[in-house]
Amino acid sequence: MSFDDDAWAELLASLNRWSTASEPRAGRIEVTAPRPDGSTTSVTIVMTPGEWSDLVSIMYGASEVNVEAAAHDLRALVLSRPPELGYLVYADYRLVPSATPGLPVDPDQARLDELSRQHPGGIPGGGWSAHRPARGRPRADGGT
Repeated sequence: MSFDDDAWAELLASLNRWSTASEPRAGRIEVTAPRPDGSTTSVTIVMTPGEWSDLVSIMYGASEVNVEAAAHDLRALVLSRPPELGYLVYADYRLVPSATPGLPVDPDQARLDELSRQHPGGIPGGGWSAHRPARGRPRADGGT
């Protein structure tokens, strides 16, 4: 078995120690867990075994002990996320709460995308350049 397979199996085993977890199809884990108040919460984790392996190895270090630490943090995330956010979606070595199986829209990125759509050739008169500081002029960092 590969580390991906071992880490995925450990994730499912860990989830099933405190919740009911199943893998209805590749890249999805359905989790139903009891809350401290006696109610239950359900979440769909949208992530592949390779993504879980990446998350564990990058954020926690590649070892069986760290797979358990990552799974423990996932438990906290499942139990603390708002109930209206029924998905945890993998992105950049973390799981992001979302109302849909896709990543939530980043408002800053949406604004940049809109500007790009409005100005496909760039913003008229806009540009970027760098200049050396003028001699004899004080630098912002206090240097000379």
